[in-house]
Amino acid sequence: MTKNRNLFLLVLSFFLFSISNAQQNDAELWTGASINKRIAKNILGKYEQQLRLNDNISKVKNVFSELGLSMDCNKHIKISGYYRLSNRELDNGTNAMGHRFHGDIRVRYKKKPIIFSVRTRMQTENRTKLNGKERSFHNRNRFKIQLDLDRRISPFIASEVYYDLSGNHFNKVRYTTGLDIDIQNRMGAKIFYRLQREFNIANPTYSYIVGVGYSYRLRGRLLKNNKDQE
Repeated sequence: MTKNRNLFLLVLSFFLFSISNAQQNDAELWTGASINKRIAKNILGKYEQQLRLNDNISKVKNVFSELGLSMDCNKHIKISGYYRLSNRELDNGTNAMGHRFHGDIRVRYKKKPIIFSVRTRMQTENRTKLNGKERSFHNRNRFKIQLDLDRRISPFIASEVYYDLSGNHFNKVRYTTGLDIDIQNRMGAKIFYRLQREFNIANPTYSYIVGVGYSYRLRGRLLKNNKDQE
């Protein structure tokens, strides 16, 4: 266990060093709440609402609603699909609706107390900009390390990179550290700090982001097999 903790601390130190050398351009606050419902034994439904503030947490950047399903294929692999309806503020102060679809495959491996996971996401989004409509296609890959300490608080670090499939180049990277918190009575929370850096695009920015999220899991499940009903 000591060896695994030392490895986690080494990776965390490298992570903190890398983000400490970034230039700050903006500060953002992301807040959200979600409701989860077990559909079947291995299928989970989720609805989430988020509010994101930018411009040094002084104005609304984005408000969105997201709905989707995830399925546990086995103890290591999960697949999921989601739809997002967003309302973004444009540079001229007007708002525009956006539509996004994405599908994920996550592979997870646990060697207590460390949990390793890799998630790949295919994403397409339609949104309105000042110069007209825009449709984007991205492949997003995230690597995450989390500590399972048999306590209500579980720390993690993660890194995610965006690849623009339309332009055939990388254009965004995220570094995140935070805590998953198991509150009680099917309630949970997440607190994180994220550095987001854009590149290979016009007017790239650095953003320091603080995030706070809340989740609630409803009782029972919608579909039951014959054994459950006996």
